[in-house]
Amino acid sequence: MDVTNFYAESGGQIYDTGRIVAAADAVFEVKKVYNLGGYVVHLGRMMTTNSTAVPIPVTSSVDLQVDYKRRIAIAANHSMTHVLNWCLRRVLEDEAPENYMEVQQKGSLVTEEMLRFDFSYNSRVSQEDLAKIEKALNEKIQQGLVVYRKEVELEKAKHIVGLRQMFGEKYPDPVSVISVGVPVDDLLAKPESAEWRAYAVEFCGGTHLSNIKEAEVAVILSEEALMKGVRRIVVATRDAARKARARGELLEKEYRDIVAGGMTDSTAKSLSVLNKKVGDSLIPLTVKNSLREEIDGSVRAALANVKAMAAQLREKATVAGRAEAEAYDAVENPFFVKRLSDFGAEREALQAYADGFTNAVQGDVGVFLFGTDANKALALVTLPKAFTAKKLSAVDWAKAAIGKGGGKPHAAQSGLTAADVDLAMEKALAEAAKMKTAM
Repeated sequence: MDVTNFYAESGGQIYDTGRIVAAADAVFEVKKVYNLGGYVVHLGRMMTTNSTAVPIPVTSSVDLQVDYKRRIAIAANHSMTHVLNWCLRRVLEDEAPENYMEVQQKGSLVTEEMLRFDFSYNSRVSQEDLAKIEKALNEKIQQGLVVYRKEVELEKAKHIVGLRQMFGEKYPDPVSVISVGVPVDDLLAKPESAEWRAYAVEFCGGTHLSNIKEAEVAVILSEEALMKGVRRIVVATRDAARKARARGELLEKEYRDIVAGGMTDSTAKSLSVLNKKVGDSLIPLTVKNSLREEIDGSVRAALANVKAMAAQLREKATVAGRAEAEAYDAVENPFFVKRLSDFGAEREALQAYADGFTNAVQGDVGVFLFGTDANKALALVTLPKAFTAKKLSAVDWAKAAIGKGGGKPHAAQSGLTAADVDLAMEKALAEAAKMKTAM
């Protein structure tokens, strides 16, 4: 082809896609476009009809059909890259002079999904500044600024105050000047005017919007250090930005639903899972950071609450164990078996009950406790030294009652279902009678 309207990947902007049509049955699908050796190379494949690809003769006239829906998304991100460059300078240079380092573009990538911009800056960008940058981006969109383009002699264009260009980049002459909000002719009429610093003006040969309002909305997705003195920021516009906001709103709702269930151990676990989900999600960075901060605070609160409740439960169990021991006859019943329903299947609570009982009871007593909740149960077995000295074993007692058990001669435990507790208690009492006889 002698000419093409397909944009070849260049200057950080991704290529166009589309179709080259010679006839209804002779269509070449363009997947990628590159500049190679002075030629614009269109890469893709012939589309088939009835499993047969019809070739396009060299002498054919063709219709070049760019995917303009995709291009407008790319153009929105490219135009907003220029606006972002301006906003970064405005916020980071003007409002943070103590961290001053001239913000210079170090690289960029523009696709239909997002824009990525690398820039020089010698400090971490604060959450407050990120919010200001995002606000400034959307204010520019709402202003409905016209995007102007004009080919200008390179030497004349270089004199425009506030014009941004990539250091070390070789530009053509004439060069394409992109100005957001002010006609290029106005810039050239008085190029040394300081008022042009209030506009995004750059050398650029990429595709752009006609008006910045077509970007519709912008959200910052991420910001991070790339290397010493260089930061990377990623922004989405249009549908990608709206989808990011919608995902963020769903995650915020999920957070509210979880904490509404109370500050429990399961809440802390659910929040930890949500925290990872938030970290992995493409949502506005301001939402991500604030949500993760809230989640971290709620996890700490839930764990503190669980710890406090566990301490209260242990104290309650200790008191109950002591009360049980007050009237207990250790001589008549040297083995104590009981089912507890007030302390769940919580080992620490059962241990507190056992300790409270054995410390208060008059005499030596072996203890076999069953703690139950709705579905599961825990068996806890303890024997005094006087009993283990007679070769009695807490592990053997647990196995006789439940069929399993782990621990040491003086202490053992085993899990079981709540439905099996009644039978296990019968077996524990039967084994206790045998041990009493053997003593």
